[in-house]
Formats: sequence, C-alpha cells, structure tokens
Amino acid sequence: MAKSIQKNVMILGIAVQIFSIFPVQATPKLKVGVYVAAPFVMETDSFSVNKIPPKTPPSKSQKPENYSKLKVDFKSVNFQGISIDLWQQIAVLENLDYEYFREQTVEDGIEAVAKGEIDILIGSIPITPEGLHKVSFTQPYYLSAPALLVQNPRLTFWDLVHPFLRLALISSLTGVLILKFIIAHLIWLVERHENSKLFPKDYLTGIREAFWFAAVTMTTVGYGDKVPITPLGKCIAFIWMLISMVIVTTLTAALATNFTLSLSKETVKKLTKPEDLKGTKIAVISGTELTDITKKYQMPTVETKNLDQAINLLLLGQVQGVLYLESALKYYQHQQAAQSFTVVPLHSLPLTYGFAVKKNSPLVEKIDVIILQMQQDNQLADMIHQWTN
Repeated sequence: MAKSIQKNVMILGIAVQIFSIFPVQATPKLKVGVYVAAPFVMETDSFSVNKIPPKTPPSKSQKPENYSKLKVDFKSVNFQGISIDLWQQIAVLENLDYEYFREQTVEDGIEAVAKGEIDILIGSIPITPEGLHKVSFTQPYYLSAPALLVQNPRLTFWDLVHPFLRLALISSLTGVLILKFIIAHLIWLVERHENSKLFPKDYLTGIREAFWFAAVTMTTVGYGDKVPITPLGKCIAFIWMLISMVIVTTLTAALATNFTLSLSKETVKKLTKPEDLKGTKIAVISGTELTDITKKYQMPTVETKNLDQAINLLLLGQVQGVLYLESALKYYQHQQAAQSFTVVPLHSLPLTYGFAVKKNSPLVEKIDVIILQMQQDNQLADMIHQWTN
C-alpha cells in the first residue's frame, strides 16, 4: 500500500515538472477589427469621422510579416461609440478577451474576416448580399438610411428680392389694387353729396381721397381723418374692413412662405429619393455600399477615402453634396455647428448594420442572443440614443 502511494506521488511530481516546462497556453485574444466612422466608432481625441492615420509600412529592416494590420495602442488611443459600447457589453457578458485592429475600409475588414486575419469586424458594417458571400453577419443592431449633406447657400440681394417678384404674388397685389380702386369709387359715389368736405365732388380729387381712405382702412390703421357719414357709406366701409383682414392675412402668409422657400432653396427640399440626385455631382466614400447606389442610379460622383475629404470637396465647391449615412452626417452637422449644413435624408434606401464574423463562427449565435435581449430590454435603444441625440 505504501509503495503504491509512493508510486502515485512520483508520477504526480513528474507530471508537475512536465507542465512547468510546457505550460498550458491561455485562450488567445480575439482579434477585433475596427472601422472608424462616427457615431459607431470614434477616437476619443477627435470627433472627426474616419480620421485615421494611413497604413504606412515601416522600413524594410523593421517590416513585420503582416504590417497591413494596425494594432491599436490603448496608451495613446481609445475608442467610443455605438459599436464600441455594444461590443464591450458583449465581451463582458461572454467573458471575452480581445485586442483591436484598425481597418481603413469596410472592404478591407470584410476581406480580413474572410481570410481569418481578424475574428470579428465592428463599426458601421452594412449587411449586404455581396458581404454574405464572404462572411456571416450578426443580428442587425442599427437601422439607418443614406442622406445628402449640402452646404446652405449664402444669402444674396437677389435672395431677398426674388420672393417679391414671383408672378403669383404680383398678380395678387395687382388684384388688391383693382379692388381698392373699386371700393374708392363706391365710397366716392355714395359720400360726395353729403360728405363733400372729405370726399370732394371733383372726380380726380374725390377718387384720390377715397382711395386713401380704402388704403388706410385695409391696413387696419384707420387714421380717422376721413370717415363715411351716410348709412350706405358706413356699410360699404364695414364690408371693406372684413375683406381687408382676409386679404392682409393671406398676403402675409404668402410672403412668408415664398421668403422661406427662397432662402431654403426648394431644390434641396425636393431631394427625397435617389432619382432626384441625377445630374447632381456628389462625393461618396469609396469602399462603402453607397458607391453601388451611385452606380445604380447613374449619379456623377467623386470617390474619396473618408468623410473629411468628401466634406472638404463640398466646402471648396467641387461637389454639390456628400452622400453618406444619415446618422453620421447628423453627428458631423452637430459637431460643426459653426458651419452651415443641411442633411437631406433619403429614407427610400434603408440600410441595416451588424458585426461581420467568419462563416460558421460560434460567435454569431452568442452575439445574436445578446443583441436580441438588449433590443427587448430597450438597452440597445438607450445606447443608440446616447450617441445619436
């Protein structure tokens, strides 16, 4: 019995020595690809959308085997945003250890996932049929739509004058003048005999005074320097007062509407569907799903690397608008309050966003369950609201 125990102790000691020489390796960290685009993923030291340093390779003497992936140094850079908050929640619930790698475009990230270079890609990753041929997508966690960012026009003298020169408005004013002329004749015909002091019998002088009475009555001022004294004259004046109130309010509303439409440019308000963009030169970020939309609807486009470059083209007047995600453009508009921009949504083209993982990855089911649970508990809605409002 003692020999058996001694033998077991010796075997256990040998096993301990072997494991000390060849330690059990810990579970490797997940490689999480990050595509920076507000408000999904942002660097804390900048609100700029997709503002990432380029992937410049090191010198040949220092060139690693795969320099195309930029590992994030958390000592100098931190991330925040909708996708980051959601991923961190998932990582905590599933007890996942991970490290971030930056991707310059969505296409690069999708290819990296498909090749196994990273385990998951997070950020503004659209769920597309083309992407499904290469990778799997999680349950959608965000619904958005493309939008057009346009620069508000500068106010010119013509913008101020143009509302008053519309044909409809000129026709209305002409009609009012004719109506005043008719009322002036009625007042003069009724009052010229019994009230000749205020409305002289002489035609030109009498009509002039009667026209003045109609004008001041219409503006609801009524100086009181001229008033009818006959019953019929008072009746005509009362009816004219009622008509004048309707005319003044209608003209005021028409002027306000014309002035507002002139300043806001009706062409912007008409951009509600992709077909409206035909002939409009726009900037679009290359490597995004929006490039397919521009090709489908034959839009004249200029492709850029990121949103900053696209907006610079807009500010320089080289394009008429920037086509991108509504949420990202509204975030940029909010951050750039000093600039005068308008975001025109194109709700006829809804887009869904999720995380991209390698096909048949066990992560998909785990993440889907958490996303659905967070949607039912309104946690996801609150998380999105924090960044989009």
